[in-house]
Amino acid sequence: APGVGGPGRLTINNNLTFASGAVFSVEINGATASTQYDQVVDTGTVTLGSATLALALGYAPTAGQTYRIIDNDGSDAVVNTFNTIPEGGTITATYGGTTYTFVVTYHGGTGNDVVLAYLAPPSNLTYSSNAPTYLTGAAITPNTATVAGTVDSFSTPSLPAGLSIDKATGAITGTPTTAQAAANYVVTARNAAGSTTVTLSITITSSLSAPSNLTYASNPVIYAAGASITPNTASVTGTVDSFTAPSLPAGLSIAKATGAITGTPTTAQAAANYV
Repeated sequence: APGVGGPGRLTINNNLTFASGAVFSVEINGATASTQYDQVVDTGTVTLGSATLALALGYAPTAGQTYRIIDNDGSDAVVNTFNTIPEGGTITATYGGTTYTFVVTYHGGTGNDVVLAYLAPPSNLTYSSNAPTYLTGAAITPNTATVAGTVDSFSTPSLPAGLSIDKATGAITGTPTTAQAAANYVVTARNAAGSTTVTLSITITSSLSAPSNLTYASNPVIYAAGASITPNTASVTGTVDSFTAPSLPAGLSIAKATGAITGTPTTAQAAANYV
């Protein structure tokens, strides 16, 4: 480690080359170089030679904090990488029983420095509507996700038929095909450091609405006993599966498909109501 008895800065006015099997130990107790975390400043070339990077974490980092552990002067690129850590790879360290994840770049700082960036797990996942109700056959307004932190992917084990989730943004889109009662669906937002979830309660209702404005060609109407009537036809707004009437005067009937009333009344009667 560059520091002795704590974080420090080591300046090398030459080339920095790690031998095969070497271990580069870095203490991180805060976000200030040399006083709170170890840093090497090199004025020559930097060759990592697949050395092992080892972190000793002495505090709880917060989102957005970075650590330039090798400050490489000039424009020469870092040669090789740390063992098992490619560009954009991660390394973990534990403090206070909690494991923290750091992303490693060899192109950080001024473009050729080795920089660690604390990666916080995503949190506070929510949607523009956490309990939406949709209609079958109607394209939904995209239900968009909001989340704190960096997210690599969004996922959910299932969604109502016809809906899908965008893995990159978490937006839920589509056209529901089947009506259903409210059901819960768990969406997960994930990165290399962890994940967060939210439960959506989604209801799908039929796109059909109740018929309305039912009227008849004649209402009220007077018929003569023994004389066939002119069909009394129905008019209604909306889709109708069937027409019914609990009763009608003797000799008359209603067509279940059209609602038309036809027949020949057999018995005289005073005015009466029929629903």
